[in-house]
Amino acid sequence: MKLLHSKRINLLFILILQIFSVNALSFDMQEQWPMFGGPHGNGQVTTSNTIKNEWSVRTGKNIKWQVELPAGGQSGITVWQDQVLFTINKPLDTATFSQISDNIANKKQIFEQAFQSTVAKLIADGDQQLGTLQQQAQQAAQVWQNFYNKENNKT
Repeated sequence: MKLLHSKRINLLFILILQIFSVNALSFDMQEQWPMFGGPHGNGQVTTSNTIKNEWSVRTGKNIKWQVELPAGGQSGITVWQDQVLFTINKPLDTATFSQISDNIANKKQIFEQAFQSTVAKLIADGDQQLGTLQQQAQQAAQVWQNFYNKENNKT
């Protein structure tokens, strides 16, 4: 008898959970903005609500609230019931192109000094592979120079 009573309570509990979960999802999906581009991904939403189509942060026209973000960024805004969800991007800690360019110039100078020192040693030792080394170094230098020139012309 106790086992039968326990099963009835479990079934009743499951039934109550199902009823509440269906009610929780009964809001109008067409009035939500669940992803980039809205519910259909086309930038449009159908709603019975009156929507403002003009606003101004500068004057406060049709702005209900504002919040300062901890970082910049851009994301697809999601509106779900009474919540607005979006992401931010933390600033990247990367060097500017001019800093990278200066660093490359510095490293190039260090490399050329080391290379010349190595070549001088190879000449003094009478190394047979010197010509191949010089040719490969010239080819590598040309590849990097072409890349550097392309990147430098982008700025």
